[in-house]
Amino acid sequence: MSSEENRVQLGVMSADKRIEVVVLPNRVVRAAAHVKNLHIQVARLFCNGIQDAAHSTNAQGLVMDLNTLGQATLPAGMYAIRQLKGLAVERIALVGGNSFMRLFARIVLTLGRFGRFAFFESEHDAIAWAGEG
Repeated sequence: MSSEENRVQLGVMSADKRIEVVVLPNRVVRAAAHVKNLHIQVARLFCNGIQDAAHSTNAQGLVMDLNTLGQATLPAGMYAIRQLKGLAVERIALVGGNSFMRLFARIVLTLGRFGRFAFFESEHDAIAWAGEG
């Protein structure tokens, strides 16, 4: 069975096709925002979709695809930082991204006192780590 077949789509998180939020069978939320520039409007949709999926399924982990995210505007970045504080998952796995994105994510998650996060090149490894309980 392929990884696509193993995914459980949790309803429609957004009518915006740029936002992808999927809950996997191991209670991990996989999120991607296919945008060049992340503006506040898209950040709200993206963060709300993640929050809704995590809360409604009691998710234990989040996997974010940094390769799909473009540059965030300051308001979008600040909004995302505030939303991370209320995220009810045990682990955040970040896949891909350039060195600046990884550094920014590390600073945000450290300042937000989110203790369990890691960076991965492979989405498969990220999903496995985020789903460990």
